[in-house]
Order: sequence, then C-alpha cells, then structure tokens
Amino acid sequence: MQLEEVYGDKLNEYVLSKPQRLKDIKHLLRNRIEYKRIPNPHDQKPCPLLSEIPLFNNYVPDLKSDPVFNPQTFNPLKYQFNFYARGTYMYRVDNTDYFIIIKSQHQNF
Repeated sequence: MQLEEVYGDKLNEYVLSKPQRLKDIKHLLRNRIEYKRIPNPHDQKPCPLLSEIPLFNNYVPDLKSDPVFNPQTFNPLKYQFNFYARGTYMYRVDNTDYFIIIKSQHQNF
C-alpha cells in the first residue's frame, strides 16, 4: 500500500483518521498524477530529474527510492513533490524517456 510505505506506523494518526486528508490523497493519486513516455527528444522539455527530488522520509526514515522506474508500481508519495503548488509540474525519470506530470489542484476537472 502506497500510504503505508510512506507513513508507516503514523498512517492512522496522520491520514486514515482524517477523512478529508485521505480524500485529498486519493484525488491526487487518481486524477492529478500522470506518467507519460515521450520517446522523441524533440518533444521533451527540460525539467528537474526525479533523482533531484528528496525523499519524503519524515515517518519512515529508511525509505528508499526504487532502483528501477515502473509506472505501475511507482509511489509518488515517497517524494517531496510540490503537490499543492499552483501550476502543473513535470519531472523526468533519470535515464529514461518517462516523465511524471503533476497537475495543478486548481484546475477544473
């Protein structure tokens, strides 16, 4: 479970016991994060690399980044992405043609 991996034994206290927080995280994961493969270098835009984003290891100090990127199993909650900033942000997965796109929470869906 993505939440358990990041929050560990604090999951109930900081997420599950707060219905709005849980709803916000579910919305983020389901609707605002996209993984896109852009194989053509001419279509790729410069953006920060995933390796430049620190891990969110406040609750699980020994949290590790995944050695290989897999869009089906990737846990974006492990990283200190700016999920709640205005605007859409894009990050490149190192040494791949995958990009992580985090859509603004201020867009109309």
